[in-house]
Amino acid sequence: LASIKGAVEIMCDGATVEKDRDEFQSLVTGEVRRIDGTVREFLEFARPKPTQLQTMNLSETVISTLRQLETQFADARIKLKIDVQHKLMVHGDHEKLRQVILNILLNALAASKEGSEIAVTLSPNASKKIALTIRDNGVGIPADELDKVFEPFYTTGATGSGLGMTVVKAIVDDHNGDIQLDSTVGAGTSVTISLPPEGDS
Repeated sequence: LASIKGAVEIMCDGATVEKDRDEFQSLVTGEVRRIDGTVREFLEFARPKPTQLQTMNLSETVISTLRQLETQFADARIKLKIDVQHKLMVHGDHEKLRQVILNILLNALAASKEGSEIAVTLSPNASKKIALTIRDNGVGIPADELDKVFEPFYTTGATGSGLGMTVVKAIVDDHNGDIQLDSTVGAGTSVTISLPPEGDS
């Protein structure tokens, strides 16, 4: 809020040149987006909406969520590798699973350096569950901290509420799914969500 306040004051100053106005307008937009995300995480953690399970096409949800982040990936100069099988159906809550995908992708984006790659795959696994894997080759997480990732308020970044992965775990549990996290410092992190296919209990 302090950075937004300062930026608005500079923008309202008649002596501020147009180039600087554009720069601070972009800063305000980014900070508002970040605050909105943090508030949403707190609300979802403190007062989660009931999970509404219905037949849904997880493939479409993954693709539409990736499209939503295209600009952010382009701005960060992060390559996106996508391997999504079509029409993989699950019994799920579209909005909540979209949030799961967003949270994991944004974490991967934050951990990645310019020019690196994030791979997204969706396919049935050996256990006949629908497996979504998001893999980055970013900074990674120390082995002694992996168990803390799903704890409330744990974060490896300088910003963020530390609630994103806590919310992810709660949503996956509500869908009778599993989540697996593998990470190596300096090599990257892989998150795999496994969900029962439509028709399985």
